[in-house]
Amino acid sequence: MIAPDPLFSSITRDCVKNGRDISQDGARYIFHMILVTGLADTVDSLAAIKKMVYEEKKVTMEELITALKDNWVGHERLRAMMQNKVPKFGNDDDYVDEIAVQLLKDFEECVQSWYGKHEKVLFPCGVGTFENYAVLGRDTAATPNGRRNWEALAPNYSPVAGADLNGPTSVMKSISKPDLKRYYAGTPVDISVNSNEFKGEAGVIRLKDLIESFCDLGGQIMTITSTNVEDLKDAKIHPEKHKDLRVRMGGLSAYFIAMAPIQQDNIIKRFSR
Repeated sequence: MIAPDPLFSSITRDCVKNGRDISQDGARYIFHMILVTGLADTVDSLAAIKKMVYEEKKVTMEELITALKDNWVGHERLRAMMQNKVPKFGNDDDYVDEIAVQLLKDFEECVQSWYGKHEKVLFPCGVGTFENYAVLGRDTAATPNGRRNWEALAPNYSPVAGADLNGPTSVMKSISKPDLKRYYAGTPVDISVNSNEFKGEAGVIRLKDLIESFCDLGGQIMTITSTNVEDLKDAKIHPEKHKDLRVRMGGLSAYFIAMAPIQQDNIIKRFSR
């Protein structure tokens, strides 16, 4: 028996009836979540190829592939163009958001096609990296949106760190354009807000309005980190002074000083707009 879970089994249909733990095939159904990872990097990369290669013809596909193989070394001008001259997911820009809509629709249809092929296994789809976005980035080569090899991927259903330039409202509008009804495994969005903007009674009202707007637009899961970039930067230098500083990662709360440097830098970039 691998990882038995008596408590979970006791509230999972048919485990008690069959007298078997969920890890012993006691449940009526078995779930295998299929998650999209690196969504924002993929969408931004497709937008970069569409705009710069096919529409404006600023670079050929062969030249772009060479730059990616070189990890952008020696291609800094091209990298800057891909980073700064192409719309980015998370800014309420239909040019790039429509790519996300189509990508998630195609992924959902692919996963749905597996239903019925296995008697007991169900395949809910979702979007998520949770704490693994740095590890996933380490194993992913350079990408057309300007990301270098080894750099972290965008976490969960969030935009690439630093690419969302129009604030959390635009992020919410972008992520709500795809139809997420069949994404049963969840689509968590990590929102970073400056704590100075949410102080006092007016700040509470502002936060309430933000959450209600997210729900009204059709968002599923939103995790909010409220701090300021100065504290985050100081925590990297003086971790002993910030032992209680926590940030959110797709439903998880993590102590900032316990995170790997690449994860810390990603969090800081989310605040450094």
